[in-house]
Amino acid sequence: MFALLLLVMTGCASDFSLLREGERPPATDGLLLRTRDDARMFFRDEEWKLTTTGISGRAWITTTDGAAFYADTTLSYFDADAASGTGRTTTMKQFLLTILGVILVIGLAAIILYAAFLATDR
Repeated sequence: MFALLLLVMTGCASDFSLLREGERPPATDGLLLRTRDDARMFFRDEEWKLTTTGISGRAWITTTDGAAFYADTTLSYFDADAASGTGRTTTMKQFLLTILGVILVIGLAAIILYAAFLATDR
């Protein structure tokens, strides 16, 4: 009896672990996708990859009827309707690095243009 209870608690299928209806996956960094049939897939960071056929990896899947489960899956690019990153926040450090990068690119362009005008002036 204990072995049967343990088997039911851990999940009978090796690729699936069941969630209670309405239970959400943990809030972490990842990729949230909505499919054309309004199902939702959440791939955690480092658990998905882009392939020639689509996005593959382990994902929290919520179907349109409310069933939710965790499975190894591949979603075709043609079936994806929308995608967004989750858990990422912008910081002042990232903003300042972006501004510094823009200044460096503009400065490099100015140096190249100045050298080009000097070369064509003769």
